[in-house]
Amino acid sequence: RPYRCPPGVQSLADLYIGRNADEAAIRDGLADGTLRIVVCPSRTSVADKVALEIDKLLGEKLTPGDIAVLSVRGRSHDDSIIRSGRIGRHVLVRATDKAIDGAIVGDTFLRFKGLERPAIIVTDFHLLADEARGVRMHIALTRALAAVRIVVAGEDLRDDPLLSCPFR
Repeated sequence: RPYRCPPGVQSLADLYIGRNADEAAIRDGLADGTLRIVVCPSRTSVADKVALEIDKLLGEKLTPGDIAVLSVRGRSHDDSIIRSGRIGRHVLVRATDKAIDGAIVGDTFLRFKGLERPAIIVTDFHLLADEARGVRMHIALTRALAAVRIVVAGEDLRDDPLLSCPFR
């Protein structure tokens, strides 16, 4: 029984590590907005879509301190959208920053392990090697207490059999 995240999010996370999962819970999470897969037209539009998802979450009465943007690749990679510490108008802090309370965290799935936020945005799929996908996605997804937004370019969606599978 999941103790941290909503059933649909936990079920998707379980699929990533090869566990049996409740696909009906995933469909329910997609239907009620707990789980949202945001498909971008290109890799260059991912950062803008992440900024828009942050704005939407803030519009749903979440605070900046309720949101984390997690890269499934790494902060230092040249193409990581969290590298600059800013997405659109939103300033990001690292998971280890003293100013973490009340701020939007932008860091890697691994540096955020052991932490949690009501809303998690998962991104940087274009930098993810297939062999690392399962564990990284499981860790990133299970940091969410209430909602997950997965922001992925269409070309990278095709490389992920779970995000492009029939329960969508």
